[in-house]
Amino acid sequence: MLAQRVLCLHGSRQNSEVFRERLSRLETHLGYDQCEMVYVDGPLVMERMDGDAVAMRTWFGNVDGLSNDVICACAMLRLLDRVWAMHGPFDGIVGFSAGAMAAVLVAGLPVRFEGLAWLLAAGCPGMHTPGVEGPNGIESTGIAGVNGLNGAFTDSARAFVTVCECSQLKEWRVPEYLRSLHVFGAADTLVPMTASTATAHLFTTPTLAMHDQGHSVPMRKPDLEKYSRFICTANASTTSLQLTDELDALGAIYPDEIVIESQPPIHSVTISIPLQETRFRGPLDVIFRLGPSYPQTLPSFTTSHQMGMLEFSSAAEAALTTAIKAAIEPLRGTAVLFDAISCATQFMQEYEEPADAGHLINQPSTQDSDSDFDLVDGADESVVILSHSGQSSNSLKSKNARGKWKHTIGLVGKPSAGKSTFFNAATRSSIARVAAHPFTTIDPNIAQGVWKVPSKYVPKRWIDEGRDVLIPCVIKDVAGLVPGAWEGRGRGNKFLNDLCDADVLIHVIDASGLSDENGNILPPDTPNPQDPLHDIHWVRQELFHWIFSNIARKWDSIVKRPQRLPLMFSGYRAPQWLVAQVLADAQFDVTVSPPYAKQFWSLKKLETVVERFLDARFPMLLAMNKADLGPAAAHVERVKEKFGEAVVVPVCAAAEVWLQSQVRAGNVVFDDADGSHVLTQVAGRLESDKEQQEFQNVERVFDRYHGTGVEIALTAAVMMRSPVFCYPVDDLDHVSSIGGVSNLCVPMKPGSTVADVFELLSHGPEAVLAGQFVRAEAVGLDGLGKRPVKKEMEVDDSCSILKLMSNRKSRWQKG
Repeated sequence: MLAQRVLCLHGSRQNSEVFRERLSRLETHLGYDQCEMVYVDGPLVMERMDGDAVAMRTWFGNVDGLSNDVICACAMLRLLDRVWAMHGPFDGIVGFSAGAMAAVLVAGLPVRFEGLAWLLAAGCPGMHTPGVEGPNGIESTGIAGVNGLNGAFTDSARAFVTVCECSQLKEWRVPEYLRSLHVFGAADTLVPMTASTATAHLFTTPTLAMHDQGHSVPMRKPDLEKYSRFICTANASTTSLQLTDELDALGAIYPDEIVIESQPPIHSVTISIPLQETRFRGPLDVIFRLGPSYPQTLPSFTTSHQMGMLEFSSAAEAALTTAIKAAIEPLRGTAVLFDAISCATQFMQEYEEPADAGHLINQPSTQDSDSDFDLVDGADESVVILSHSGQSSNSLKSKNARGKWKHTIGLVGKPSAGKSTFFNAATRSSIARVAAHPFTTIDPNIAQGVWKVPSKYVPKRWIDEGRDVLIPCVIKDVAGLVPGAWEGRGRGNKFLNDLCDADVLIHVIDASGLSDENGNILPPDTPNPQDPLHDIHWVRQELFHWIFSNIARKWDSIVKRPQRLPLMFSGYRAPQWLVAQVLADAQFDVTVSPPYAKQFWSLKKLETVVERFLDARFPMLLAMNKADLGPAAAHVERVKEKFGEAVVVPVCAAAEVWLQSQVRAGNVVFDDADGSHVLTQVAGRLESDKEQQEFQNVERVFDRYHGTGVEIALTAAVMMRSPVFCYPVDDLDHVSSIGGVSNLCVPMKPGSTVADVFELLSHGPEAVLAGQFVRAEAVGLDGLGKRPVKKEMEVDDSCSILKLMSNRKSRWQKG
């Protein structure tokens, strides 16, 4: 992925986490394939304000013995030296307020901070550096909101503040190629527009963007589009004829050794260095990254190889890096890749390991030991806190694939299997029509049900207190299936398409065998009743052909463009990570060339992929309904033996519906407090013989199956695509739910982070938190292992019980 690297610098009295939250909509709007956002904490700690759970940070201090109007940038520059060396170079910077001021200072030091091509400065104060002028002879004035020494800061504004001479900015000047967008508010009372526009005039071609808010970075849709347009097109014109000619020439000269990837304004060139006439076995690749400002700035590069330390030592690798840098440095501003490649090739041909190299292999690196990289006094390593948003799909799922998970359960099966009865039992309603003939259900029935969290996923303290955790879900009853539905029989593909939003399926099966495959009821004395195993097989085949036939119809065009294959599966509302996992498990590489796909891909292999996809996207629980009728008990055991008990649940939906109606009427008392399932008739309420027979039948069901199986089936179905369980609390020791909500459990999609939980609980109808995220602590379900957790950490069993802390916003942050 060729993403721009973007350094994000927060404002005064913020920190990296707060700023990341403020820019979260921009991250989403840009997309992870466009930018890799890196957030850094300022070097100086500020005094806490009322309501702050942790101390905030800033970038500038004052100078001892001088007026408060003189600020010191030395700590900021030393910190960013370290960040640039460890995590750069960066293509762009997004800065707010004091962070924007820091970004402007960095922009004027292109040799020190190599590679910077653009700058987005929001609410930027003015700047005065002695002897430094802008391109139009303008000296800017005014910096606001940073004042104090060693953590003693206030939010008071100043009209004019000068950057200290000890920061060594005599050579400061913004290069002409650097693009800039300056965002400022008409209602900003902290940093006046005159200060921001004065700073803008230090740049050759500044773009000005005024908004109607105060001291803030607006995140409305028009604002996001403006930022995105600037970031994604800044210096895109650097894909010049000169660069195009250079890349074309490289491809012609090294047709087999070079790989060029381009996603303007970023380009990647990977060259395999020939090692045939060297002592190295190789291979060795050098990967050059050409930023937006190439060739005005030099490319960054890394090496990739599989050689062991004894063959290609760290000393040799460091020497190669030094040689390439020395070769291209004098060529800044011109095409350098040919010279870099020639240098690397010659180095590998001539290199001889120094006699004492073995003594150097295990020596600690002295890189970054220069005093310029030292952290400021009183700061610790937490000063450099980085948050990468542009992660690969393997390490972080997309935002749409994370968050709260309210499962939708789709009910499938042939007509008259009892789907509508199961639906009414599961939703405690009478929405679905019930009749002893096929196609009672035409349009889907949709309602809410609840499922019970298994005790192994409930906090131990709650289990000891006898608490149950019930979670709502959506249940969808679609029209009955008949063989050949995928070809148009019965309700045809319409019912199948109704399943696209289901997370899991429950196949409601007539375990008694007293209905044929078309849903026609058979008499109780039928000599050869329908085999439930046959129903399970053909229903599975219908679902398989529903997906397979849709893809097979477009197979010829897919083979011509193999990368289209994942999109065909995504149409079934499958997240990209799930499709990628299925294809990887089936060893389907969609990056292959069309000729390869035409030769080696086949519909037979596609069948394997569809089978795996069906299991992953639509796992199916087998609900053996009517388990109290005819030979059902024997059929249940046969199905369990074939498919395993985990996916087979005996169900008596009609008994559940009857029991619910009698409990509501006050005729029967059902006590399930301790799991004992005690049924008691209310004296004189069940008078008819039919009512007594129904009650006795329910008693037999409970004796045999320990319940009607409806709730068990819902829980078992959800757990086939299990969520991650999160319990937000006010008190980790007592596990008291946040906001006073009773037994609060938030089911999250796997891969969801602490930040996702915070966002859920601080926005929308479920909001119980206010302010901005600053810290979180967690324990496991057993209440042990209390520790702080980072915002980007994935929620799992080790941090299921979560305490979230926030800080109130400052006045100027509310714009």
